[in-house]
Amino acid sequence: MHSRSRSARTHGFTLVEALIALVVLSLGLFGLMQIQMRVMAGASDTKARTTAINLAQQKLEELRAGDYHHDDLEQGTHNDSIPAAEGGTSDFSREWIVTDHSSPTYKEISITLSWTTAQQDERGATFESATLTTYIAQSTSVELNPIGK
Repeated sequence: MHSRSRSARTHGFTLVEALIALVVLSLGLFGLMQIQMRVMAGASDTKARTTAINLAQQKLEELRAGDYHHDDLEQGTHNDSIPAAEGGTSDFSREWIVTDHSSPTYKEISITLSWTTAQQDERGATFESATLTTYIAQSTSVELNPIGK
């Protein structure tokens, strides 16, 4: 003799329903995890690219501020390496090519920074680069005389 009625057994979830809900929830969380990993990888790539552009700009400003006949501004290819900064994941290789031009006299400077990304393809690490180009002319000082004196 069963004291429970048929309607009392229809309340609540069965084990199968609970397992199906758990599988659906797990698939949703797995999808969110994949999206989060891609976002973090993209942020890391963006940080490395921003750092590379800043390092190229820093070298350009250093070359502009220095002597026009400095060794770093001699025609040809120059390079140096920059280790990863604190919290960074990429070592950078910086190369600048100086080309002398005449009529008018100026120097063309093209700075390329290269680095390895954390993301990999089937061949291994992915190499990235960014290039900035500028022109520098030798400045001459001119003495200005006040007007009217």
